[in-house]
Amino acid sequence: PGWEFMGAQLAPQGNIQGQVLDEMGKPLAEVRVVLRDLVSIDGNRYETVGDSFQTTDTEGKFEFTNIPHGRARLTVHRDDFFSAGLGQDISIPGESLKLLMSRAAKLMIHVEFTREPDQKKYIAELKPAGGEKVGSWGGSSNVGSDNTVEFKGIPPGKYVLSVYPNPSTEVERRRS
Repeated sequence: PGWEFMGAQLAPQGNIQGQVLDEMGKPLAEVRVVLRDLVSIDGNRYETVGDSFQTTDTEGKFEFTNIPHGRARLTVHRDDFFSAGLGQDISIPGESLKLLMSRAAKLMIHVEFTREPDQKKYIAELKPAGGEKVGSWGGSSNVGSDNTVEFKGIPPGKYVLSVYPNPSTEVERRRS
């Protein structure tokens, strides 16, 4: 066995700061801003320890500190607002960011069964009319024991609702 020299160095660090605004330009508090898909300046994926997220303050501001120089993607989430697409690609370090969100809907569904449901559980699925596409909104949730289900953060658009047993066969899903 011999010795092999392997060099390593830490990437230079920078900060990311910005503000989340609604469609009217007003700051949004309590928005979860998540740093994803971090790639350092040498082109290698950079894994962070734990979740890399911040919550906006009352002025809609957030800041990530000591982030390696490179590229990343920011996503934002708040139940009553949405942001189209899969997030915003950013450079680190970079200019102060303005992230925009639009008002979203909340949908509460009460499932009326025509006959007493059997012992199976049921799932409600909300899909965009015209089919699912990358970056489109859709969701599913188990129907509760009170026959209700709630969806939050729904962007404007037309959707198709299906309710079927969970688990189910393809035939049962097509019948719903």
